[in-house]
Amino acid sequence: IFQTIIISYAAIPFYYGMCSIYNTDTKKRKMTGKHDCEIQDFLWQSIGKCRSMHEMKEKDMNETFTYTKEQLELLATRLLEADGLKHEDAAQIAEDLVFADMRGLSSHGVSRIPMYLKRIDTNCVKPQPEIRVEQCGTAVLRVHGDDGMGFLVAHKAIEEGIRLAEKTGIAMVGCTHSTHYGMAALYVEQAKKAGYLSMVYTNSSAALPVFGGRTAFL
Repeated sequence: IFQTIIISYAAIPFYYGMCSIYNTDTKKRKMTGKHDCEIQDFLWQSIGKCRSMHEMKEKDMNETFTYTKEQLELLATRLLEADGLKHEDAAQIAEDLVFADMRGLSSHGVSRIPMYLKRIDTNCVKPQPEIRVEQCGTAVLRVHGDDGMGFLVAHKAIEEGIRLAEKTGIAMVGCTHSTHYGMAALYVEQAKKAGYLSMVYTNSSAALPVFGGRTAFL
């Protein structure tokens, strides 16, 4: 995966238009139906319930369960740690996943955990990568992700981009040998909190045909 992050200094607060605000009053994520079956199974086991999701009857599949933000973050951290991630890295990714759920983007929340664990187990992703940063120009950096979790690579890219932009006024950071990095708004938010404007992009597997076409290309 190749990702590009452009950062520039901003003296005024700025919030990227595609980012929405989550409800800080509820701070809970509801999980319903078969979509979250695997995560629900993890939850039953992790909080000591007497049954697993796979033992539930079909009629129970539409039941809604509510968990606190802290419960989900703890669960996600433990699952990622169990697959070899450092505690601080696992905690960062867990916070990012739950943040996506809290904003209503459940497609990029804790429901992704089984996919991430499978990729680690099949050696597609390194749990403890050696991320390297190379300066390619006055205001240009390349971050080599060493096939690590994209969250770690992208956060590092924003961090280094901000450091460079403090000197040059603007920075462009390209990430290579990275993997799925979750919700792009995470990194826009990271830059915004530091007082910077940012544009964050990523590529993906072909999913859509061009206009009038039949074969997935974009």
